Amino acid sequence: MKKTFCEAVLIAALAHVPLFAQNQAATFGESVHASGMAADISQDWKVKTPSIPVYCKPCYFYSGNVDCNNKNADGLANENDHLGADSRVYVPFRVTKTTNVVGLFINSLDEVLTIDNPTPYEIRKGVSAGNGGMIVRTGNAVSTATVISDCFSINLVNHLVKFKPKPLKKGIYWLNVTPQCLNGRYCGSARYFEASEDDDPHPLNHVGPRNILYGSFWDSTTFGENWVNTNNGTSGGQLRVFSAGVLGK
Repeated sequence: MKKTFCEAVLIAALAHVPLFAQNQAATFGESVHASGMAADISQDWKVKTPSIPVYCKPCYFYSGNVDCNNKNADGLANENDHLGADSRVYVPFRVTKTTNVVGLFINSLDEVLTIDNPTPYEIRKGVSAGNGGMIVRTGNAVSTATVISDCFSINLVNHLVKFKPKPLKKGIYWLNVTPQCLNGRYCGSARYFEASEDDDPHPLNHVGPRNILYGSFWDSTTFGENWVNTNNGTSGGQLRVFSAGVLGK
């Protein structure tokens, strides 16, 4: 039933998608028809087997691992490459007191193991439907591309950037790190899908303030989407939150 709904929404969305993008998949699930086992979801917030990821240091916030055994696990185009140019996922996070942020990261389902550096990143505030809000910090930095596991027979890769400390006051912000591949040998087939976190209220290895569900946004010229909520059933499907984090203290 879910697949049928998503297919219907995707067809309807093609009316405003550029022609060159109509043969490309917006989500990882559409791209490789991934599936898994049902997750055991309850109504009580609880972190399963808490363990701070080695790449999250100093770890202010981590939404949690992508659960490859969860049937809802997926990924959304977050990339700048020949097949999915200018597609960005923005993940919300909460700052509870003034914090010096020194880095951002995402976990991504990557179809090639290469990226072009430097890598663009952003922190925004005031984001809403159709509105990109205000840029708080933007730049380009050398990103890691570290394989952390295999998920759906594809590499799950951590992309992490670091920068000079940026103090953030109490409030809600949105982060983005965009892997890109335009010049390398394998860039012609490169795709990058930011991985979802689907185990709330039992997020795997979550660190820091609670996740903000239903608050992520997607902006993509390739797929004709202008700051749409990732849970609203557009061509990006229905995704509540993504696997991403913030370095800081």
